[in-house]
Amino acid sequence: MFEAMWVLTNIASGNSQHCSSLIEIGCTEKFVKVLDYARDSRVLAQTLWALANLIGDQAESRDLVLESSGAMEKFSNLLLHTDNEVRSNSAFLICNLFRIRPRPSISAARTVLPNLLAMVSVEPLLSCVEDALWAISFITDAPGNDDSYVQLFIDWDGLGVLRELYKSRDESVRSLVLRVVGNLCAGSDAHADAVIGDSILSRALGDYSVFTRQTKKELCWMLSNLLVGTRKQRKWLMDLDLHVPMILVKDADLSDSGLLKELCWFIHNATTGHDMADLSWIVPSESLKILSFAITCDINLTMNLSAALQILCYKDKELLRIDRQLFDSLDSDIQIQVSAKIDKLMEERKTSRDLIMLFVPDCPKDVAWNISLFLYSLS
Repeated sequence: MFEAMWVLTNIASGNSQHCSSLIEIGCTEKFVKVLDYARDSRVLAQTLWALANLIGDQAESRDLVLESSGAMEKFSNLLLHTDNEVRSNSAFLICNLFRIRPRPSISAARTVLPNLLAMVSVEPLLSCVEDALWAISFITDAPGNDDSYVQLFIDWDGLGVLRELYKSRDESVRSLVLRVVGNLCAGSDAHADAVIGDSILSRALGDYSVFTRQTKKELCWMLSNLLVGTRKQRKWLMDLDLHVPMILVKDADLSDSGLLKELCWFIHNATTGHDMADLSWIVPSESLKILSFAITCDINLTMNLSAALQILCYKDKELLRIDRQLFDSLDSDIQIQVSAKIDKLMEERKTSRDLIMLFVPDCPKDVAWNISLFLYSLS
């Protein structure tokens, strides 16, 4: 039995055509039934692996598996199995289950979430904890502003579990914990307030100086979501007697495209929305370097040009005068490339004044025209 499941698992690890051939002969329902009567933990683990491969292929395959009677309950129960490999493969399966979009129903999340949280609270194997946390991050990710999954997580005291997990010395676990916290901050205002009121956020902000690139990326994601929250949330963050943003933007490793994108979102959100705060909080000169580098790489061009313009003009918000000294602090090669990008955009949009007004909608037309002339002079 074990060897047969091994062969089928290898077939399911192939392309979509291989997976479809297994589905066409009814393997999905048969695999789920194996979970009922298999007593050999090796067979259980291998069957879960085969199912995980089928589920991870596409949403249609996943939905066929979920149609099998009691499938979710079986997957959930096996998270607490005594065998290490069974638990690991079960966590991997559930991770694939919620990774594919659209997500399974809220009832599916309600079935597995309690055992996922119970598992990570006591699980000794790092790989199991990581897969379970990835599953939780996919469950709490809220596309389309559907935060009912986030509320479910909070109702099960998910924050308390994350708080304990964050004490782990393993950086990959802490990074995934922050990823989930970032998802919570992207939920409703009440969910973000719950995070602010929990000690996990203060602890994370106190550890920023020793973060790796991946953990910095997740911290950027979390802070970016708070920055687009309520005035109270934004003020709470900016009033902290910490120089977290300085650590994030100073000496940043711009070769990491993932971190670069999150840094740009963080800077953009800090410069827009509500009443623009004192931008010294984000170290304008360093932030401008990051935005300029992203602009030269054609990353989120319009958004980053908008943030760069806000930084260049923040000293005189009413007249939107550009801080030439700040611009001149950039490397000359970067200045040339940024100016060329601006010039190209202006040509494409016909009127440079309209481009400025796209970035700053409330900018007076005469001021926009003066800025556009200045920008042309740079190139």
